[in-house]
Amino acid sequence: MMWCGRYIIMKIRHLSDKKYTITGEKGLVYLVDLEANGGKGSCTCPDFKFNIKNKYKKGLHVPPCKHILYVLGYLVWNKLNKN
Repeated sequence: MMWCGRYIIMKIRHLSDKKYTITGEKGLVYLVDLEANGGKGSCTCPDFKFNIKNKYKKGLHVPPCKHILYVLGYLVWNKLNKN
């Protein structure tokens, strides 16, 4: 993880088809699976495990954790800026 002005740059590593690792705050590494939960994604971060996952199970509509959003943003950015 790096700071770039006011923004945090998290390191992303592609593992397989739709699985990534992302280095978050304090250097902790989380696994993001974009296919899990019917395409809503999953993450091994505490916020996902203790809050979001339970709400998904109840059928509630909640936004994903910042790690899933960061990976999705990374993929979209790369697709839009391909040379």
